Amino acid sequence: GASEAGGVVQDLAHMTRENQVLHDEIHSLKENLMAATTTAHKVTMAQEASLQQLATLEVERQDIARMCQEVNQQTQRQAGLIDNLKLEGECLRGVVSELGLDLLGKLEQEEECKASLASAKLDIATVEEQLGDVQASLRANEA
Repeated sequence: GASEAGGVVQDLAHMTRENQVLHDEIHSLKENLMAATTTAHKVTMAQEASLQQLATLEVERQDIARMCQEVNQQTQRQAGLIDNLKLEGECLRGVVSELGLDLLGKLEQEEECKASLASAKLDIATVEEQLGDVQASLRANEA
């Protein structure tokens, strides 16, 4: 029995050493797993932050695209207004030109009327003078 007991003790010692080696390997694997889990958690957090940044950038991109579209529409409206103002300006220039010609015609007519009026006043003065001469002549004949 002593050799059998010695063999059992040797087996137990051998199994204890193997158990210790396995225990150390398990402990090392647990540490590696915890480190990998921590790394994976950090990577996941970084990915979530990147996704959030991408979402924010997309919202900003959409805002910029909307603003560009609004600016383009506003520019088109302003170009249309400018075209309308140019047409109105050309139309008004034509009206002003016509009014200017009309005014020149009226001024010429006014000058003609003034000349006619001056001529008529001269004629009246001449007739009044002749009338005065006739009246003086009549008075002289009556006396």
